[in-house]
Amino acid sequence: MKVSRARIMLLFASETGQAKAIAEDIYDKCLNAKLSCLLRCVSEIDNSVDLSQEPCVVLVGSTTGDGDPPETAQKFWRTLHKKDLPRDHFSRMHYTVLGLGDTNYTNFCNFGKTVDARLESLGAKRFYECGWADDGTGLEEVVEPWTEGLLQSLQKHLMNVSSDSAASEELCSASMRTNQEDANQILDNNRKEEVENNHIGVQSNSAYNHLDDKKSKIFFDDLGILENSCILNLPVVALSFSPESKLSLPVLPQPYLDISYSQEDYSDCDNLVRSPLPSATSDPVKCHIESSRVLTENDAVKTTLEITLKFPQENLLGFEPGDSFGVIAPNDAREVDLLIWLLGLEDVANKKFLLAISPSTKKKAAAIPSHIPAEASLRAAFTYCLDIRAVPKKPFIRVLVEYTSDEQQKRRLKELVSKEGMQEYGKCIRDAMVSFLDLLLLFPSCKPPVTAVLEHLPRLLPRPYSAASSSLREPGQVSFVYNLIDIPREGSIVFGRKGVCSGYLTRIGSKLSGIEMELSDQMKGLSLKEDVVYIYLRNNQSFRLPDDLKTPIIMVGPGTGVAPFVGFLQHLEAKSEQDPTLQLGESWLFFGCRHKDKDNIFKTELKEFTEKKILNQLCVCYSRDPKEAGSKYVQDNIILYGDKVSSLIVDKGAMIYVCGDAKNMAKDVLDSFATVLEKHKSFSNHEARNHLAQMQVKKKYLQDVWS
Repeated sequence: MKVSRARIMLLFASETGQAKAIAEDIYDKCLNAKLSCLLRCVSEIDNSVDLSQEPCVVLVGSTTGDGDPPETAQKFWRTLHKKDLPRDHFSRMHYTVLGLGDTNYTNFCNFGKTVDARLESLGAKRFYECGWADDGTGLEEVVEPWTEGLLQSLQKHLMNVSSDSAASEELCSASMRTNQEDANQILDNNRKEEVENNHIGVQSNSAYNHLDDKKSKIFFDDLGILENSCILNLPVVALSFSPESKLSLPVLPQPYLDISYSQEDYSDCDNLVRSPLPSATSDPVKCHIESSRVLTENDAVKTTLEITLKFPQENLLGFEPGDSFGVIAPNDAREVDLLIWLLGLEDVANKKFLLAISPSTKKKAAAIPSHIPAEASLRAAFTYCLDIRAVPKKPFIRVLVEYTSDEQQKRRLKELVSKEGMQEYGKCIRDAMVSFLDLLLLFPSCKPPVTAVLEHLPRLLPRPYSAASSSLREPGQVSFVYNLIDIPREGSIVFGRKGVCSGYLTRIGSKLSGIEMELSDQMKGLSLKEDVVYIYLRNNQSFRLPDDLKTPIIMVGPGTGVAPFVGFLQHLEAKSEQDPTLQLGESWLFFGCRHKDKDNIFKTELKEFTEKKILNQLCVCYSRDPKEAGSKYVQDNIILYGDKVSSLIVDKGAMIYVCGDAKNMAKDVLDSFATVLEKHKSFSNHEARNHLAQMQVKKKYLQDVWS
């Protein structure tokens, strides 16, 4: 296949859409700079695309699970690691990689780093240093400067590889002219809008005056929104730079959607859960709540609940202990109502809408977002499809600047999105977890059109939960455990709220669990029943019991991380009952909670498993209980029992399972296993960590962790 020497192959491998969005932004910048560019998901690479013949490749890829490639990159991953590829397979390629990851997880940016190493080992050459963006501190801190440098490097690189230097010079000259023209056009548009705004009198002495009407007080009373005087004093609103100081703003994203409405109302939401789902290995299944119970005491720091769902008889959705499910949870109806009111969409909120690509758009390769259905209403889309609590990314805030009439509010939004205000954005928006709803309340003169909102709000993602039961013990049912997330009204969080999914599950299960929560308007205007939960089976990263049940297992699960191990033990018990001659390997569980009498979840069940010898050793610690002496954390207990633990690992080939918090626990647990191997097996630190790394490669050290 003949390839243009000046073409850029821009690839993305995305799990939740972040890598795709960043790649699309790079693509638009390349086209604006008059650079020939082809944008592809790595899943779209087929026989018609020979990467070995591509002279210039840019890959934006995220890491998921325990250092794994995204689901869309599985085929690409296997192809890249074929053993028969010659050492010079990619000798014609010049490339760079932007990896997205999270340092809270063990294998930070493992997908991107592995691709980088593999391409280099097969003869490819980097034309630009790879970037590793950390979602734990804010992707934009690496992505923005990396992207800015990439464009300069691409132009220089393409000039070097072009056979016609004169053409290359013209290419760069055209790029500079185009960039200047675009900048002038944006400035002209801004000036024009300011003149029009002043002419029609949208400015007022107080942008908050309109919040005093009757409807606003209803929302304020219902959601507990801060008083206006408090809002005015929040750091996110206050100017940080002098009004005269210059700000470097990013390029304004091009609008590309048009919307029209029919006279017909829309209420059927069943089709909204059928869109492509991340890591799905089954279609969504409509389950009914069989039971819901609170596992913690009233005075516990967190409220933990167990919910059991019953599958329909025609679709039992076979699963194994350790599997995880995606729960499709809607946004709170009160927040959807608030958003509709803030955007002035009450008259059309329930009408069927039709989206189309605007014929006047300048956005290249514009497409209707795949997570927005072809047929729905705005209320349904805001409820089931769009993450209205998402922290607005900078391109979205740059768009919001254009629709903010109050000059001080507009200036502050410019500060937050500017190059000079990078730290301000991190402190006041990203770290403060300010949602789009919060932003509209904090900047009430901001009135974006609904098409801008649809273009920039990300998808409302399903929430993953691990099965806490065995189908052998509970046929046709699945149980899972969750903490009720409580987000208080503080800082720039304008109103208190529950977690999207945990709040939803608790509301619909409140009659069974005994927790009182409002139910009246949760599904207002929508057709889904309040005792129905849609779930689907997610791709498993081998977090399952060993094929040979004689293999010893070491389970580490503080807090709700114990949930999958309850399923493990149920399964082993059921297997043992089916075959009394079955020999089970030794099993250890390291469990931790805060207080012995408040949040010691599954205490009765774990005691019974121990008494029946299904669980050979239960090691429990209490991190905040002054009445309980001894180890405070699971990693302390691992070291305390280090002699036996190290023997299980080295001498008996035990499998290790770790489930729970990735931010601190998972790293500390890995360190503790390395410590016991050093102390009791005379490993050096390097040997101990290499042994554990090899266990991870062989799927004998498995993690199901979250941040």
